[in-house]
Amino acid sequence: GACCVFFCGPSCIQHLSTMAEASRDLAQGIIEVMVSESVCAKERMEAREVEEAYQKFEESEEHLKELLDRGTISIDEARRLRTRAKMHQQEDQDEKPKISSAVLAGADHKTNEQIIEEALKPKKGWWLFESIRKALRLDKLQNKIQIEKHRRSLPEFEHRFPFIQDMVKRGMSFELFTFFLVACNGLLTGIQISVKGTESDLPIYSGMEEFFNVVFILEIILRVMADGWIWFFATGNTIDCILILVTG
Repeated sequence: GACCVFFCGPSCIQHLSTMAEASRDLAQGIIEVMVSESVCAKERMEAREVEEAYQKFEESEEHLKELLDRGTISIDEARRLRTRAKMHQQEDQDEKPKISSAVLAGADHKTNEQIIEEALKPKKGWWLFESIRKALRLDKLQNKIQIEKHRRSLPEFEHRFPFIQDMVKRGMSFELFTFFLVACNGLLTGIQISVKGTESDLPIYSGMEEFFNVVFILEIILRVMADGWIWFFATGNTIDCILILVTG
């Protein structure tokens, strides 16, 4: 045995030991796991490089304008992408040494920038709902609503009916008066239900109901004059209009 060790030398013994360890690892499946992890790391790196290239294309101003014109994305989604583009520009201008995000992706590690990217990524809704939106052209309508809201929020915007805007938007008197009318209409409805089919069911009740319908229609007209056509597309306002039209 000593002669064999002397003949092989230390390097030969180390080589045999390494082969024995490799055989053991292979038998236990450790090498397969290491190869699999290496392949997965390479795939993550390649996926990150592809994602970065697509992000640059997605964030280009020409692409954003095209998507907005087609109604594919909303103004809010475009604003998120522009914010993400500014973040990437600042990263490129930073001269400090840093590890590539592709390398970090290979190590299955997310940078702070990637976490922010996910937060700024446009959210995809349920596919059926998205299909209905595109079929009915609701994306373009949503963009027009946002554009109109932005236009009305500008300091230089001149309202066509400033007096009505002050009365409806800035004063509590209009809201209190509207609340009082709604309460009276509810009381009238309760009375009509209780006296229906009896001698107390007087024609005046029907007349009062028509009066409230006219008043509520006037209220809608005033609110549209104050907020513009976009008033109809707020959820609560749409329901109010439907109730007045159906029950009236």
